[in-house]
Amino acid sequence: MATVDSAAVLVDERVVGTVELRYSPACGASWPRFMPAPAGTPAVPRPARVVLTVTDGDAPARSRDFTIDYAGISSYGNLLTSTRSCVWAEVRITGDGWTSPPGRTGCYRGATQVRPIP
Repeated sequence: MATVDSAAVLVDERVVGTVELRYSPACGASWPRFMPAPAGTPAVPRPARVVLTVTDGDAPARSRDFTIDYAGISSYGNLLTSTRSCVWAEVRITGDGWTSPPGRTGCYRGATQVRPIP
């Protein structure tokens, strides 16, 4: 597994964490991960939820969301195969009446094809 790209996640123009696009060559799939900023940095207002999304760059309708309550720990989203098209990861933090701007990685394609798609 490897992190192929990352980007800052902001709330009120403060960095509260990082979105990462993770890739596994063994399964030819990518997924998002949210890494909160280290302790002592500006905190996310609570209660809040983390929305992790992975999206196919060639077919944006092929997108998978995962939402989890913010607990100050890293969170992982759903998988998409990523050997034939590029995918990107996105994280938004939401609360009652507010949503952060999306933190989004670049679009990357896995280097190997694991098996042919019929």
